[in-house]
Order: sequence, then structure tokens, then C-alpha cells
Amino acid sequence: MVKDKLKRLDIKYFLIPFAVLLFLFALLTTFVIRDRVREKYREFEDAAISIVDGYSSMLSYSHEAYETISQLLDEKLRVALQALALIEGKADGRFLEDLATRFSLDDIYLYDKEGVILFSTGNKYIGWTAYEGHPVHAFMTSGEQMLIEDIRQDT
Repeated sequence: MVKDKLKRLDIKYFLIPFAVLLFLFALLTTFVIRDRVREKYREFEDAAISIVDGYSSMLSYSHEAYETISQLLDEKLRVALQALALIEGKADGRFLEDLATRFSLDDIYLYDKEGVILFSTGNKYIGWTAYEGHPVHAFMTSGEQMLIEDIRQDT
């Protein structure tokens, strides 16, 4: 009987501290894991924000570059148009070819007052007439001296 009492007593002194320690270990592990997950989530969030900032600044720079390139191209076209205005009445296909080469232009079309192409680089579309609704016809009837438009889808 004394032996049974000792066994029960020994088990009681072992199980209660073991249960308390197991509970404390589980609690501590839960807090550590939760803290570690939050820390990793914050690191992930910071990295994502950093990447977004990088992309945002790159988009901003590319937009600024696009605007600068567009302005430079518009200026180049204005200069070419001014050169064409100086030779009014003296132009022919060869002159347009030389002008296009000097200003690195793909195509130049010279129209008469009715909207018919008289001369062009490569002698393309000679005789074509700008019809109503076409951007060339809209420009001709607008009374403006110069038109620089966005690149068309068919170009």
C-alpha cells in the first residue's frame, strides 16, 4: 500500500509540472510564431511597397521621356514644314526626296488646293484626292497653316 501511495505521489509531482510546462511551452510557441508571421508580413509589405515605388517612378520617367520625344518630333516636323513653305511652287519629287532624307522623314505629300497629291516621296499616291471625312480634308478646310497629329493606326 505504501508503494502505491509513492507511485501516485511521484506521478502527481511529475504530471502537474509537466502539464504546466507543456502549457507554457505551447503558449510561448504560439506567441513567437504569431510575432514571426507578423514580422515576415511587414517585410513582405515593405518589399511590395518598394517595388511599387520603383515601378511608379519608372512610369513617371518613361512618361516624361515620351513627352520630350513627342515635343522633339513635333519641332522637327515644324522645321521641315517651314522649309517646305520656303520653296512654295518650286517643289518636285526629287526635291521632296532630298528634304525627306535631310530631315529623316518617312513620307512627304504635297497637295494642291483641291486636295490632290501632286508630288510625294517615292512618287506614292500621286493623283489621290482627300475625301470628306479624311483628316487631310479636315485640315484643308480648317484654315490652319500647320497640323501635326498623332501617328495613325494605318501608318
